[in-house]
Amino acid sequence: DDDDDGGDDDGDGDDESSDGGPDDDDDGDGDDDDGDGDDDGDGGDDDDNSDDAGKGRAKKGRASPGKEGRLAELPIPATGVAVLAGNTGEVLFCLWPGGDEAVTSADEKVSTWSLHQVIAPQCCAPRFPRQEAGCRRRVHPDGAPATTDADCLFGTSSGVDTQSALQPITYGKAAAMCMSKGLVICEQSCSMTGCFYNLHPVYSNVPCPLAESPSPPPPPPLPPIPPTGVAVLAGNSPDGSNVLFCLYPGDETVTSAVGRISEEGWAGHQQIATQCCAAHTGQQPRSDTCRRKVTSPSAWISVARSAPTEECVSG
Repeated sequence: DDDDDGGDDDGDGDDESSDGGPDDDDDGDGDDDDGDGDDDGDGGDDDDNSDDAGKGRAKKGRASPGKEGRLAELPIPATGVAVLAGNTGEVLFCLWPGGDEAVTSADEKVSTWSLHQVIAPQCCAPRFPRQEAGCRRRVHPDGAPATTDADCLFGTSSGVDTQSALQPITYGKAAAMCMSKGLVICEQSCSMTGCFYNLHPVYSNVPCPLAESPSPPPPPPLPPIPPTGVAVLAGNSPDGSNVLFCLYPGDETVTSAVGRISEEGWAGHQQIATQCCAAHTGQQPRSDTCRRKVTSPSAWISVARSAPTEECVSG
């Protein structure tokens, strides 16, 4: 099924592909007359007839939601892995070991993908990880290819105008689930092979062709308390002359007046509040430089002192 409609593409009941197809001899018996009913060498019966009845194939159905939770997660390779557009195979972004193990969505990873954000997993036959013949978005419990969306190994998604019901799953759990079926994560997008995954980013085992994003630089060190110390003032002192206590080098973690001054000396809130001031140019009164309320760091100097309360520097 190449169009996500759950049916076959030529009306004859089989799902022919470039690997030989279910029935290559046109005799209508569903196999290629080699006697085993298996056309792709995967050990399964490609026409679901009675030749597989004695092989113990489990009842068709989707993997239980908790099954992947019992499997050990596989690591992201050191080369990274590409996350592809489910409809085109374009590389959208990459996952890297040591930071992306919990990623399940394209949110905050790429801005060019506007369809469903949850990354869809898909498996492929190990012999054909890059070929359409290897695609296994739909899988029988034994890993053999299936043809209906009821057999989507990781569940069925939905159209673009409907919220997807696809459950988030990490790369590691998806890879482990594929391995449990004798399959591998694909090296392609498997576009148009069902489950509505064309509308999702999809995991792949393609080594990342993009350079790994550098780690953000560490934040600059905080300015130290000057050797002369700094005064903590009473917030209601109009001229700033009421010094409550001082902070000296070594007091960098102090945030409260508790233990620094008695209740008689200060009966207000104990948390030390933050306030900023514009650089004093000598051409304006010092009181006009106060910035307890600001809209942004770049607007400190221009903000009126009557700005809304929600714009207080420290809340």
